[in-house]
Amino acid sequence: MANRHTVTLRVEDHFGNPPIKRNQKLVQLSDESGSAVFGRDPSCTLVLRPADLNNEHADMSISRIAGEFVTKPNGTGGKDIEVWNYSSTNWLIVTGDRGYTMNLAPRSRGVLTHEETVLWIEGQEANYGFYVYNPDLADVSYKDRYEELATKLGVREDAKRQTLLASSAESLRGSFAPAHQLILETMFKDYLSPHPGVFPRPRSVRDVQQELLNSRVIKASYNGPLSEDHVSRVLRNAIETARNFKVPGLEQSLDRRPVDQGEWTRHRLAMFLLGAGIITRSDE
Repeated sequence: MANRHTVTLRVEDHFGNPPIKRNQKLVQLSDESGSAVFGRDPSCTLVLRPADLNNEHADMSISRIAGEFVTKPNGTGGKDIEVWNYSSTNWLIVTGDRGYTMNLAPRSRGVLTHEETVLWIEGQEANYGFYVYNPDLADVSYKDRYEELATKLGVREDAKRQTLLASSAESLRGSFAPAHQLILETMFKDYLSPHPGVFPRPRSVRDVQQELLNSRVIKASYNGPLSEDHVSRVLRNAIETARNFKVPGLEQSLDRRPVDQGEWTRHRLAMFLLGAGIITRSDE
């Protein structure tokens, strides 16, 4: 499917852990129509049914015409893929290569900005995942575009230096010890792969401690089992580091509660670490 704009539908078991793939169907957004409509109505390009693609049983929590993928010229010789959410109630959960990206509200639309994007709709009986591929975004360089605009606008060279936040993010990548990196990735696991229908939230200190009890990385780093205090210290150090780098939303005055209770602080830390590419999907 190289060099083709495609959408793959996967219907997954609603309560599976991990989700069980029930079926999948791939469609190509052709140059002629450039559109793929999805919903529960049988006339849709991608029909959302809970069991299999030939089953007549409909998921009544899904709109007859729930949405549409549309290709449009992007002005640079390639194409963008827009997603339209026609539902009056259902949200679309959108994830990109850095994890959690956004939630597309009912009756709204958005442009998919990653080469590979996953969108989810939560139904009553199944989860419906769309795996969207746009080859035209493979070689997009935001840095090159920035430089072109800076030159066009006459921005002075000394004014083009990185912000403190950007330079801080650059220095932090790869700076955490493997065990500390794994603890942070586990705490923010739901941001990296958010479950359909759930706004991602940081995991609790206890949940992280329990999940990593048998981790080989943790066992190699600590003389003894991982404790909640170990997790809290890693989190506290990460928050203080981010505060020292003036990450917005992490001012001390905003949250004086213990780190295992300050959900807003941990959420803001997660968005910084994700956006800067400091935490990624862990192999463990």
